[in-house]
Amino acid sequence: MPLKGFRKSHCLRGHQLSAENTLEYTKDGYAVRHCKECLKIRSKNYILARGDRNKEYHRNQHRKRTFKLSPQLFEEKMKEQGRACAVCCEEFVASPNIDHDRSCCSGKKSCGNCVRGLLCWRCNTVLGKMLDSPALLRKAADYIEKWGEVYVSRTASNVVGEAQTG
Repeated sequence: MPLKGFRKSHCLRGHQLSAENTLEYTKDGYAVRHCKECLKIRSKNYILARGDRNKEYHRNQHRKRTFKLSPQLFEEKMKEQGRACAVCCEEFVASPNIDHDRSCCSGKKSCGNCVRGLLCWRCNTVLGKMLDSPALLRKAADYIEKWGEVYVSRTASNVVGEAQTG
């Protein structure tokens, strides 16, 4: 829904103000209209100007706000785990995910007492998809082992069959 009073077809930088390229909203009763291309450029320039300091600052703020985990406690946890995932023991390549007991706290924020460890994105995703259920994870492991044995026996019979014909 276009806001009243806007007649421009292009922003100050010359980008076309189409429905797909325009962000329109009201703020404190005033109509506000932004070119999405200009917002991308402004955001990119801000990130480039601030560098990694800004990224690390926001990560620390997110950890404090969501998991009640200060930068010191986070670093302690990293050292305790040897800078590796608590499940697969692979060294972190990217920023680790904070694993917490989802049944402890309702909502998106944690009380801080239910933080279990630091995981790589792969292990964190697996635990989340398996609903943090040990029984479900064991069933999945049994399933993989069963089909792994079937695959090995099929491969071995194919190799034996080729050896006999060759």
